[in-house]
Amino acid sequence: MPDLSVEAISRLSPSELVTLIDSLDPTTEGLADVDIDAIARNIDPAMLTGDEFVRLISGLQRLSSVSIDLAKMGPRTFAKLIAGASKEQLEEVLARPELRNLILGEIFRRMTTHLRQDKAKDVEAVVHWRFSGGTGEGGYDRYETVISNGTCTMSREMTKESRVTITMPPQEFLRLITSNASAPRPVHDGQAQAARRPAVRRGHAAHVRSAEALKHWNRLPDTSVFDEFARAIDLEKLDEDQFVQLIETMDMLGNAGTGIELSKLSTSTFVWIIERASSAQLDALMAHDNLRTVVLSEIFARMARHLRENAPDAVVHWRFTGGCETGGYDRYQTVIEKGRCTSGIVQDRDPRATVTITPSDFLKVATGNASAPLLFIRGRVKVKGDIPFIANFPSHFDLSSP
Repeated sequence: MPDLSVEAISRLSPSELVTLIDSLDPTTEGLADVDIDAIARNIDPAMLTGDEFVRLISGLQRLSSVSIDLAKMGPRTFAKLIAGASKEQLEEVLARPELRNLILGEIFRRMTTHLRQDKAKDVEAVVHWRFSGGTGEGGYDRYETVISNGTCTMSREMTKESRVTITMPPQEFLRLITSNASAPRPVHDGQAQAARRPAVRRGHAAHVRSAEALKHWNRLPDTSVFDEFARAIDLEKLDEDQFVQLIETMDMLGNAGTGIELSKLSTSTFVWIIERASSAQLDALMAHDNLRTVVLSEIFARMARHLRENAPDAVVHWRFTGGCETGGYDRYQTVIEKGRCTSGIVQDRDPRATVTITPSDFLKVATGNASAPLLFIRGRVKVKGDIPFIANFPSHFDLSSP
């Protein structure tokens, strides 16, 4: 058997590694002990030419059927290998059913082992995935993920009624699911073509469709793949329940450890969603017991990251209507002190002001999509304490420009 030690592998070029994998016999003694993670770490898909990426995946598929366990490849290594591939390389691999099944199967297998059990312990959800260009019914490859009792399972059979069905090209799914492994790639050639915007459709399950080429791709070179996906969803086509279902799905997928989660959205895209959501959609979102806490916590976390320099020290108490605490409020405290901003549910400091507001209006004000003084004049905000400070409160954060 060739020398497959980490030291020997490190001396080979990516092309030489592909040639080596091509030459390996799956039945070779000792092959199961090879450090597959070390091999993958030394391969940069951008350095591969012609059909070398397809040969690489094909070689791994051939070896994995007998001797090499792809599960031993670290999650970040696997993600970087996929994320580093070009659109053309992914399309060539996904055009071959056996390689398509290998890659998608490995992605879903890793979902089952990376569930965030602390967050998912109370989550009960079923998601159906339909990948275009497949060999199944209607030209789709189908997968089912089930989160229940703190575990995540996957199946190629649709065994349960789904909460949401996501339909998208498999290459977009791979880019989305591995987007945290490498820096976003801007589009330089301006060739991204406008396509049908995704929408959530009516029915027992919401259907999220991802355009084969995202309309805003070359207008948003600084956003991640997840941002592109989120901005391609036409919120105007969603009713209130479907909008809630969309945010719930993002949160659920984040709990499943997929990397698709609200916290991975750029602040500009998060603000963009709040700006384009209707008042009815936001009200429905804030009426959801779990998502109300998730979204409010997300906005407070972003306030902490986007505090402007020279913001004055202050303590603000928030009372959000429609809550479950005394008086029907949810209470939070924000402390700005020495250039830092922290928020939480414990109110243990004397406030400069106490603000009573609906959570939907708070989302709009905090993201610069509504005027606090105007809401005050309309009687939709009540302030006890320093009214001028609250009127200018959003200006102490840089959240307001999508």
